[in-house]
Amino acid sequence: MNVVLCEKDGRSVLEKIKSEKPDIVLADVFMPNLDILGVLDNLKNSEMKDKPIVMAMSSYDNPRLEKETLSAGASYYFIKPFD
Repeated sequence: MNVVLCEKDGRSVLEKIKSEKPDIVLADVFMPNLDILGVLDNLKNSEMKDKPIVMAMSSYDNPRLEKETLSAGASYYFIKPFD
């Protein structure tokens, strides 16, 4: 397994996804410049053949946000901190 780190910034996350082509992305829901919904929307509309599994994490327990994030294409949504 190779781990690639990226600053907590939605645009940087998108750039890293396009350059590294990861199998899995673990990202915070709330990020500067582009939140997870924006990242998911960009991925959905991208020309990428193999899109990564997206795991979204948040420090807020909000069922509406969870539903919206999963509906937008995230595979997992979980609350931090976690074990």
